[in-house]
Amino acid sequence: MVNYIDNSNIIDITTTENEVIISDTGQPGPRGNSILNGFGAPTSTNPANAVAGDFYLNLNTYELYGPLTYGGSWGVPVDLFTLPESVYQYEQLISSETWTIPYSMHKLNFKPNVTVVDNNGNQVEGHVQYQNDNTVIISFAAGFSGKAYLS
Repeated sequence: MVNYIDNSNIIDITTTENEVIISDTGQPGPRGNSILNGFGAPTSTNPANAVAGDFYLNLNTYELYGPLTYGGSWGVPVDLFTLPESVYQYEQLISSETWTIPYSMHKLNFKPNVTVVDNNGNQVEGHVQYQNDNTVIISFAAGFSGKAYLS
């Protein structure tokens, strides 16, 4: 260790030598699972490089298939755009400063994220309250009508 002195501090500098060890490589491990993609639905033989456990994204429809089974089945796809069980679109037809969205309408079973747009497509900020696990109340400075997207 070497001490260097400046006007206010002592600086300790320690040098270490690095050692590189070169050896033969071992056998490669098995291929990990992947998310493959293409245009159109997958089949048991397409894509050809698919292995059990892989997923597949159809770039035409944005449906996610998988995991691929050892029997060659991709299963039922999940539509990544609509996901009806995890999103809800609420439309406020009458201009109001307070929008109340009860569980009987959205049925999401969780406290969702909320995005609001007015009838001109402009995103609007509001105060979001969860009255309980099932009811969303959104308050605004002025009344208007539009849509709320819950996800």
